Amino acid sequence: MKIAIVLKSYLKILDLSKEKTTVQKINRSMNQINERIQSLRTEMNTLGMDAYIIPSSDPHQSEYVGDYWKIREFFSGFNGSAGTLVVTKTEVALWTDSRYFLQVEQQCKNTLVNLFKQSIPHAPEHVPWLCKHLAENTVIGIDYRQFSKLQMETLLSFATPKKITIQNTPFLVDKIWTDRPSLPYEQVQIHPLEYSGESTASKIQKITTEIEKENADYYFLSTLDDIAWLFNIRSTDVDYTPLVISFGIIGKKTSYLFCDSNRFEAKTIAIFKELSVEIINYDLVAKKLPELSKNKRIITDKASLNFACYKAIKGEIIFKQSWCSRSKLLKTRLK
Repeated sequence: MKIAIVLKSYLKILDLSKEKTTVQKINRSMNQINERIQSLRTEMNTLGMDAYIIPSSDPHQSEYVGDYWKIREFFSGFNGSAGTLVVTKTEVALWTDSRYFLQVEQQCKNTLVNLFKQSIPHAPEHVPWLCKHLAENTVIGIDYRQFSKLQMETLLSFATPKKITIQNTPFLVDKIWTDRPSLPYEQVQIHPLEYSGESTASKIQKITTEIEKENADYYFLSTLDDIAWLFNIRSTDVDYTPLVISFGIIGKKTSYLFCDSNRFEAKTIAIFKELSVEIINYDLVAKKLPELSKNKRIITDKASLNFACYKAIKGEIIFKQSWCSRSKLLKTRLK
């Protein structure tokens, strides 16, 4: 009996100890979030910014992103797939839809983050709110890579009338997120024809036909699922998907796949070489775009084209809905 009582007391102490440890972890996490926000505000003040917008997306307008791009989660503690964090000098507002209301309340409890409920999922309701609360001649900081051309048009439509400046600060986060994960480096595999149902050569030829129809020179692709489908490539860059972090440019003679070459086996590189596809490191896209597009006509989709790439294109842009997105709807007999 005495042993049972002692054992029961010991187990109770263990439970209390675990509970105390859990509370300490939660408190530490909350403190970290608040410290990160304060650090962000310090950087904003140094750069003369009155607000900073952090979306959920990556340079490809993905809803589900790799660890490197989980910036909104880093600063808010909220790890849902959709939401936008707006940090001003006096407010930390997290906008998300009804799927995540309860989750935000739990994960952001006792932090500086306040939930702002979206009435329509993915709608940019934070933009009119922010521009309404900012004075004239103020500055909003963003990373151009995380905003599409279409999203920038919306932001500028509200900011311009109040003479609010949009400032590009692509590496601001790195000063605070010092142990930020690296970009993916796992091997890229060819998706076999027996599963894809159509060769990369066939798909490239069809896009070349679209280029010729528009009297253009190149077709620029940003969306990861479009690129994976077109080039028949797969990897594990984003959780629960077979996508590869990359950009693609299709030309009449030569095409380009922007993805670090060390992620490909020699035989894979040889296969792409036969298809006149040159593999260029991912972070060189902003350098290569001006070279290729100067005095040229390039087709792309403004819904997925990030604003940094838009600024890098020096030729004429033809905006069209992604050909790949439409073509994927047409299934082969094998599929």
